[in-house]
Amino acid sequence: MGAFLDLVVPTQCFGCGDWDTKLCSKCRDALSGNPFEISSSLRVSLASVFALGWYQGRLRQCVISLKHNKRLDAGFYLRFIGHQLAAAPLLEDIEGPISLVPAPPSWKRRLFGVPIGRPLALGIAEQLAKAGKKVRVDDILALPLGGHQSGRSGATRTQRIRSGIYCFGKPGRKVVLVDDVATTGATLKACALALQKRGVSVAGSLVIAAAPPPVRMTNTDPHM
Repeated sequence: MGAFLDLVVPTQCFGCGDWDTKLCSKCRDALSGNPFEISSSLRVSLASVFALGWYQGRLRQCVISLKHNKRLDAGFYLRFIGHQLAAAPLLEDIEGPISLVPAPPSWKRRLFGVPIGRPLALGIAEQLAKAGKKVRVDDILALPLGGHQSGRSGATRTQRIRSGIYCFGKPGRKVVLVDDVATTGATLKACALALQKRGVSVAGSLVIAAAPPPVRMTNTDPHM
């Protein structure tokens, strides 16, 4: 049956589009790194933010594919990525039950697109549960209706995110945020502030990728 389906609907790597494989070795390698802390590369003050890698090259290609190709099996790959993020040192240091809280998608994505945060968080939870951790996923953050972000300036978009995210539920005491990409850290910061209004502090955040830090030019002229 599987061979027949492959003839009717040929298999492609979700990341790069290579044929006859669901996940090629190069894309698998890009998604299988050890999570490392990227807090110092963000423009906002956030502690304990971990990523699988920088948002560039093949990893960036994989994230874009998951967000925009609307594959029916996207959840499978997001859970796989979540399994990798579960190895973040942040999670090992937390004692007691962990509450994984996905960053909120736009309402358009929530209703019509491919959800990212929840299946990613479910993948992390699956792996942690196998290791004996008590963990749950609390999808309790949302953006206000309307006001699509496209066409807005970066500053306007960031301000709207900061003021717009709200929490409609009660998470556990030890919260870890989950998102796809951290660019400036503004979304994660806004999520943390929304949770703080409910009396909950955030232990850290997990993302698939983070915007690479700016290259610092050094003067190598021996005469200077």
